[in-house]
Amino acid sequence: MCPRPELARAALCRLHPLLGVFAGTDVRRAGRWGSEPPTPLPWSRPSCSSCLHLGPGEGSARRWPRAFSDHVVVVSTSNFVLHPGPAEHPARMALPALALLLAAGLLHTQASPSARSFQLDYEHNCFRKDGAPFRYISGSIHYARVPRPAWRDRLLKMYMSGLNAVQVYVPWNYHETLPGVYDFTGNRDVEAFLDLTAELGLLVILRPGPYICAEWEMGGLPAWLLWKPDITLRTSDPGEAQHRALATMFLQPGASPGILSTHLPAPHAGCSGCWGGCCSQAELPSVPPAYLAAVDSWLHILLPKIKPHLYQHGGNIISVQVENEYGSYYACDRGYLQHLLGSFRALLGSEVLLFTTDSTRVEELHCGTLQGLYATVDFGPGSNVTEAFGAQRRVEPKGPLVNSEYYTGWLDYWGEAHASTSAAWVARGLEDMLQLGASVNMQVVSWQRAQPAGEWALPLAFFPWGSGQQGLWVQEGRGSAWLAPAGSVGVLTGLSGVYHRYMFHGGTNFAYWSGADYKDQYKPVTTSYDYDAPLSEAGDPTEKLFAIRMVISKFQPLPVGPMPPATPKYAYGLVALRKYAGLLDVLDALCPSGPILSRFPLPFEALKQAHGFVVYHTQLPWDVPDPAMLAAPPHSICDRGYVMLQKEYQGTLERDGQTTLHVTGRAGDTLDILLENMGRISFGANTSDFKGLLGNLSLNSRPLSNWLIYPLAIDTAVQQGWPHAALPESSSGGRVGPAFYTGTFETPGIAWDTFVKFPGWSKGLLWINGFNLGRYWTRRGPQQTLFVPGSVLHVGRPNNITVLELEGAPPTPLLLFLDRPLFNRTLGRSTSARE
Repeated sequence: MCPRPELARAALCRLHPLLGVFAGTDVRRAGRWGSEPPTPLPWSRPSCSSCLHLGPGEGSARRWPRAFSDHVVVVSTSNFVLHPGPAEHPARMALPALALLLAAGLLHTQASPSARSFQLDYEHNCFRKDGAPFRYISGSIHYARVPRPAWRDRLLKMYMSGLNAVQVYVPWNYHETLPGVYDFTGNRDVEAFLDLTAELGLLVILRPGPYICAEWEMGGLPAWLLWKPDITLRTSDPGEAQHRALATMFLQPGASPGILSTHLPAPHAGCSGCWGGCCSQAELPSVPPAYLAAVDSWLHILLPKIKPHLYQHGGNIISVQVENEYGSYYACDRGYLQHLLGSFRALLGSEVLLFTTDSTRVEELHCGTLQGLYATVDFGPGSNVTEAFGAQRRVEPKGPLVNSEYYTGWLDYWGEAHASTSAAWVARGLEDMLQLGASVNMQVVSWQRAQPAGEWALPLAFFPWGSGQQGLWVQEGRGSAWLAPAGSVGVLTGLSGVYHRYMFHGGTNFAYWSGADYKDQYKPVTTSYDYDAPLSEAGDPTEKLFAIRMVISKFQPLPVGPMPPATPKYAYGLVALRKYAGLLDVLDALCPSGPILSRFPLPFEALKQAHGFVVYHTQLPWDVPDPAMLAAPPHSICDRGYVMLQKEYQGTLERDGQTTLHVTGRAGDTLDILLENMGRISFGANTSDFKGLLGNLSLNSRPLSNWLIYPLAIDTAVQQGWPHAALPESSSGGRVGPAFYTGTFETPGIAWDTFVKFPGWSKGLLWINGFNLGRYWTRRGPQQTLFVPGSVLHVGRPNNITVLELEGAPPTPLLLFLDRPLFNRTLGRSTSARE
């Protein structure tokens, strides 16, 4: 599921290439300008007299065009390189072989069913399971957002609600946290999750990506892909990054390599060999298809694990999605989809049903569909159902009508109101559709009526939300729609379509896994992924679930037995905390490898830091007796920077927000900026969302330099028992600014789910017993509590609490444990220490 921002909007933090920083001593740029051919790299013609020699020393000189003489250009000495990954990558499938696979797949889906089969029936516009017409009623659940001890409870409640299938994403970055390092244990044991769905009698629609969106960090793509800064995500073109959005990105005065400019320098007169006209005869260097190589390596690990779970092989996976809403992506690269199709067919076989999902927009269906992949659509309750399925029929004239994502609620963004939808409205729309016939599909029914030759009739019986009509809307050809009375069930003939609820259970974005959207500005997603779904964040049946279940029961039998009750909750009450230390006082514990020295700031990706925090440390180069402006270039704070002078908190710089502060001090005073990654963009024209300080800070327009950079491994330290197992620190400073607070509490012989409230706190993170429960932001809202699963709590021994408060703790630091969540609307956006 994804909301849709303006695809053409260039979010500069996302597109920022950082090429010069990342490529060791290479300063590298290339791009397209309008319809011009690819521009060469500026040092590719040594004979060009208009190129300057740049580099850390005489022996490693590089060339840069004199047209940039008014720009500050610095070549980093970073040894940043992309991890080579596995020694061998599978060869890309040749097109003739791919064509054979496509043909085999299409023929098979219409062949006679085997003993276990799940196929498309184009003649009767339905699915067939083991030869019989079939429809599924499904709901989404994300195993990565649900603690493993709660998997059975959530799945059983979905089954008892009347669902016979679940839809499951597989987040690539959740399993391959570093190149070639895979984790399928514990909460990441996707095969155990699939086994449990089968045990409970649920079928599975699997969505393995490689891109999934899902408001998940970077849409499920691993952040380490960005270690190669010119990588082009979600395409088959190895040089695409050199030919698209980077064309107008150049160095700003006083900025580190990679700061973006929206103009091209003028060509240098008299030479056709430099950027903007110079070196035009040089050739672009060959760039390996790093993204496809990484994808192939991942699929060769994942899909063999999935294959035994396919329905045809005795498992319960009936269909598999390839990519996700690809039509919304700027690249429109059919070669990429063909490559994925070939890989999926080669690794899963020709029998499995493969499909795509896109919106109903013509251009998105054009770019997101491919022969050999069954095209489905997604749309919400405000859509015109006739037009929506008409869009699917334009790309799939035959076969079941499928809405792969129909939304029961919506997600929350920090600083906006908690989203909610009416249970009565949802149930009423559902029943309006099901009244067309008690034994008819819960989705779409075929309607037969005489039509002129070449025209078509589009039945729209199933998808329920919001019609309010007692009948069946039918669209004929390009004519108007008409309403068949609800009592006319005698003319209902075929079975077709499916019904899928996104989300049925949302869960929680623990740790740093929440993503972000870009809609005119950067919009990070809250820790709670409650989604106002039929099952709450804590897995409790809601009024909406029972309303849906009641409607379903009128049309088909429900599973025998009661709905499992809500899990027990406990209000453990108030817990007092004490300040352990300011963050700057414990850098040795949080960055044991020590800092990295760089003349200019380096981004997270150059430091190989995927999530969390990085400290950038320097000193004031001169006395500042009067308030001077500390400023960051536009779009260079990704995402929040907490500024401290002499360890005293000054305020916060923010992406798409405040980017300047006024400071005073003496030469040699320490200046520290703690940069927070709030989650990489998970949906938009480009998901290359680089993090950290992407441009150099300036003081009264004079650039600062000589930075010590500390990548913080806070989670590693906390999981190893810090700070509770460490010696007490002297807590310097007051209660404002980044600092750690600790405390303990004991449970009264039980370990039940609970919710923790942060009265008077501002923004930060919470760990209990080393488990990262995610971000809180009480000052911004709407989420006011964090969900604490009982499975992370201890019985009979103390539970250790660690809080990292980023802006300011209350005078009396307390946490309040409740037996219910709290959401409200808070729009406080203060960023200065005084406020």
